[in-house]
Amino acid sequence: MYCTGWNFSCTSSVHGEDGFGDVKDIKNPDMVLMKSEHAANALVKLTNENNGNVSLAAIGPLTNVALACRLDPNFSSRLKHVVIMGGNIEVQGNAGISAEFNFYQDPEAAHIVLNDLTCQISMVTLEVCRKHAHDWGFYDKIINLGTRKADFLKKISRQYSNANLKRANYVKVGCKYRTYDDFAMAVAVTPDVVLKKQNVYATVELQGLLTRGQMIVDWQNCLKKRHNVTLIHKIDVEKLKQLIIFCLM
Repeated sequence: MYCTGWNFSCTSSVHGEDGFGDVKDIKNPDMVLMKSEHAANALVKLTNENNGNVSLAAIGPLTNVALACRLDPNFSSRLKHVVIMGGNIEVQGNAGISAEFNFYQDPEAAHIVLNDLTCQISMVTLEVCRKHAHDWGFYDKIINLGTRKADFLKKISRQYSNANLKRANYVKVGCKYRTYDDFAMAVAVTPDVVLKKQNVYATVELQGLLTRGQMIVDWQNCLKKRHNVTLIHKIDVEKLKQLIIFCLM
């Protein structure tokens, strides 16, 4: 299992300038394990060393994955499975007018990955994450587990949770606890968390004046192309919750 990418909101008021809530009372990470090698080269190397046994979880813009595809034409054939948190199937996005943030940041990379990879691709879209969002009671439960990991989550998510709760109160509607990347990681490590899925052909709009970065799904098979992605439509939320708690213990 290898995880690549970042998923940073376009508003620093939600996740902070550093993406971790600008928390001041936590130690800096140990940089000993940091590598100077470019991520795209590392992906090519990992698949060479573990041919057919690499499951890749892409939870941010797909730049490095696309670069790996261009660096090595055989990169895709050595991958076992790719799970992508990104894209949108109902037009309403969270970046630009109609695009999901990760795809919007690098549409060309998303286009390359969807159209060049030949291995299995599972898509955890913006909509499936929103539809399966947790209530704030679950958030309160996991940040108060009393473990070091839970305490860390509580600190770095405080700004995010406060922003959402204030927004929900302001517009007088419910606003749930959304953890987008958790869904992709759950699909990657525990495939049985998926309850409903669908094979389709999907690509990314690159030229649209208002739709650049939007994922386009050929629902009616008009293009007669190979189904290149598996859309995840329904998640077993209770299994996901159990997995999250396990990871925080």
